[in-house]
Amino acid sequence: MQDLAARSDNELLADIDDDDLAFEELHRRYFGQVIRFINCRVRQMEDAQDLTLETFITTYAKRKEILTRHGGFRAYLFGVARVKIRAYYRERELRRVSDDALRSNIEAADVATRMGSDNSGTFAALEECLNRLSQVERDIVLLYKVSGFTLQDISEILGKSIGTVHKRWNTARQKLQNCLMQHGVGR
Repeated sequence: MQDLAARSDNELLADIDDDDLAFEELHRRYFGQVIRFINCRVRQMEDAQDLTLETFITTYAKRKEILTRHGGFRAYLFGVARVKIRAYYRERELRRVSDDALRSNIEAADVATRMGSDNSGTFAALEECLNRLSQVERDIVLLYKVSGFTLQDISEILGKSIGTVHKRWNTARQKLQNCLMQHGVGR
């Protein structure tokens, strides 16, 4: 068999199932480039390492598809890396928005309690009703109502179509209204 270093990416990719060292060679060739590419975008080495590992795992899992696509292994590998980076930032934004919304709700309930307002029951009911929603519905409500994103922005953040986001927003809004009415809050 030919020296691994002398073989093309596509030759190595075609032989992965028969040659245990073929993917190792592709990993050796591109690991440094991929981790630098990702680290320049996320600026956290631990996260860059995780995303690089996920990139190679996904690429390995899709190895048969790569041979049939134009652009070859390298283009596919960096395309996967870009997708992983977008997902990383989408997840970070959702975590930040959820944390900010929770902090705001807790602070508002605390202020209402200190002022002797009966709004604390409203906040408790709202929190309970939000917790009854699915994670995606809760994210949409928080992004839309607390953070002020448009449904179009939310569709991009979540990686879902605008129609899906709109439908889930309406479903979440209806669930919240029903739940709050059961708690004696609202109309």
